Amino acid sequence: LVSSLYNLSDTFFAARLGPSQTAAVGVVMPIMTLIQAVGMTFGMGAGSQISYLLGQQDGKKGRKGRGRGEMNEEKTILVTGGTRGIGLAVSLAFLDRGFRVYAAYSADEESAAAAREKGICAIRADVSEEKEVKALFAGTGVPDVLVNNAGISLFRQIQDTTAEEWDRVFAVNVRAAFLCSREASRAMISRKSGLIVNISSVWGEEGGSCESA
Repeated sequence: LVSSLYNLSDTFFAARLGPSQTAAVGVVMPIMTLIQAVGMTFGMGAGSQISYLLGQQDGKKGRKGRGRGEMNEEKTILVTGGTRGIGLAVSLAFLDRGFRVYAAYSADEESAAAAREKGICAIRADVSEEKEVKALFAGTGVPDVLVNNAGISLFRQIQDTTAEEWDRVFAVNVRAAFLCSREASRAMISRKSGLIVNISSVWGEEGGSCESA
C-alpha cells in the first residue's frame, strides 16, 4: 500500500463534544479517533496504529515538559489550517508524540505566533494557490503525514451568494486538498510510504441551511 486516503468528517469530533466545543483545542479522544481511523486503512489494531503513526517508545519529555515518545527517526507532519481549532489540536497531538510539525495558515498571524511558541513550525501559505503549495512543499519537504484540514464556510443563502464567494469556498475546501495531495503523493509513491488524511465537514453528510456553498 503506497499511500492511504481516509476521509474524515468532523462528525468524529462533534460526537464527543458539545456544539460549543466541537473545535476545542487539546481534546484527546477525537484526535485518537483520527489516528485510529488512518490506521484502519492499514488493517492495524488500535495499539499498532498508534505505535506506527506516532513511533512511540518509552522515553524522553517533549518541548516545555510535554511527555512524548522517543523515535529512532523523526517523522514529519504537515497540517493545513494547523494553527487554530481542530487543525491546532491535531498539530499539538502529533507534536507531543515527537513529530516535527508544519502548520500552514493563511492570514491569522496571532494564532501562528502562538503556535510557534508551542514548538510548531507555522508557515504562511494560501493552499488554494498552486504556486504557494509548491513553495510550501519546497520549504518543508514531503511529510510522512499530510492532513488536509484547511476549510472556510460562508453563511449565506444561495440567492445572496456571488460566484466569487462560491469559487473561494471550493478553492479552499476542495482545490487545496487536491493540490496538497498531488504534491505529497508524488514523493510518497516513489518512496512507498506516506499517509494523507482529508478532514471534511458534517454538512457533507447532512446539509446545512444558509450554507449553500
